[in-house]
Amino acid sequence: MILRLSVFLIIAIFVSFAASWLAQQQGTTTITWLGYQMEVMTSYAVVAIGALAVMAIFVDRVIRALVAWPRLFSQGWQQRRRQKGETALSLGFVALAAGDHLTASRQAKRAEKLCDQTILTDLLAAQAAHAKGDVKAAKSYFEKLANGKETAYFGELGLMRLYQTAANQGDETARLAMTEAAQNAFALMPHSAEAAKIMMQQALQDGAWDEAREALRICMNHGGAEAAQYRTDAQDLYVKLTTHLATEAHEAAAVKQARSLLDEALGLAPDFVPAFLAKGQLLYDAGDKKGARRLADIAFRRAPQKDTLALQQGVQDFNDGQLISHLMKLAAKSNLKDEAYEAIAIYAVEVGIWASASQALSHLSPLYQPTNSYFMVQAAIAEGTEKPDEAAQAMTQAARAPRAAHWHCASCGYAPHDYAFLCKACGTAASHSWQRPKVTVPPVSMADEGELEDKNQTPDAQTPPIIQSAAPASSS
Repeated sequence: MILRLSVFLIIAIFVSFAASWLAQQQGTTTITWLGYQMEVMTSYAVVAIGALAVMAIFVDRVIRALVAWPRLFSQGWQQRRRQKGETALSLGFVALAAGDHLTASRQAKRAEKLCDQTILTDLLAAQAAHAKGDVKAAKSYFEKLANGKETAYFGELGLMRLYQTAANQGDETARLAMTEAAQNAFALMPHSAEAAKIMMQQALQDGAWDEAREALRICMNHGGAEAAQYRTDAQDLYVKLTTHLATEAHEAAAVKQARSLLDEALGLAPDFVPAFLAKGQLLYDAGDKKGARRLADIAFRRAPQKDTLALQQGVQDFNDGQLISHLMKLAAKSNLKDEAYEAIAIYAVEVGIWASASQALSHLSPLYQPTNSYFMVQAAIAEGTEKPDEAAQAMTQAARAPRAAHWHCASCGYAPHDYAFLCKACGTAASHSWQRPKVTVPPVSMADEGELEDKNQTPDAQTPPIIQSAAPASSS
């Protein structure tokens, strides 16, 4: 405000001085035009010329405003219409995010009328139609986006997801259409993790392992902190698939290729048991028995379970007693000691060395959670030492105890004895993982004579406390 007042005062003073100076001028100006002659003071002539100039500018502005008025009115109307359309778009996306699909669809139609046809209106209409279950309308909108130069990728991605629902329900036509849309999207954006995921799933289903690996590589590099679990799952599949390809290469006598693939798998997942087994067998068959034994020792320390113990049996030149003694030394160095001693006890029972089985069980920590395998080992020891009552009691408790860690198919729930890349029950690829079910019924101490009458009664102090122990990270 002060600045404006100061500028006004400066201009007023300047005009005053200019007017005073002009008034003091004594000269005259003579104008001759069409035989007429007119004399005026020069100062008046200057003022008259200035006034005419100002009047001319004013008239010009008025004429321009009158001429431009219809266009300005039209622009204002269009702007208000566009603002209403943008509001409808915003409300439509908010309704879509909130799950109100009908409102989203109505706002999409309103936005189409107010904003004409834009990328956002087509996208909102497509998403609303898809969410509402109007497949025909959603397909039409997504195809329109797919035909646009700048929106082709997003249109193909929308079509891919649109067909995915039907494909998951067993629609073969939809599956083929989904794959085609994914391929088109991938061609438009070669690093698209969304398209790569669909292509990977299709490749796994078709047994195209190399194509699946390439797609998984893209999924593994999917950026963003929010995609960490997505990358982890992709890497898990990649490791399983790479191990399977290494096994095939080994069977085809491509030893160098198999070893390279197994090194890659173990580099990504240093505790993945099937890769350890495959590489140990590969080294042993190639004549590198020392390397196979060293790898078998590492595998058992990192993931003590029946599979790594079986690898020990295959590569070590020990008798049963010597092997148990060797395994006890490895168990003492393992980070999963309880799992190691449990596996050793099971093996000792299988070969009939009861004392070694009892010794292995005696090393279990107070935090060990008894499993059905623990009580079955107790039953076998009791039966082997001719104690039928204790054997029967242990078998009863084994039925109540949680199941020991085992391979589990995430697709169909099948629990195979050994790991397999393709589930024998449902045929799904890379679905086996090492799992231990949650405890539903706590096991009862063998020291108790019968069932505990009071559910809140504490079991015998000799029984390890019931906690949820972690399955070996190597096999997840």
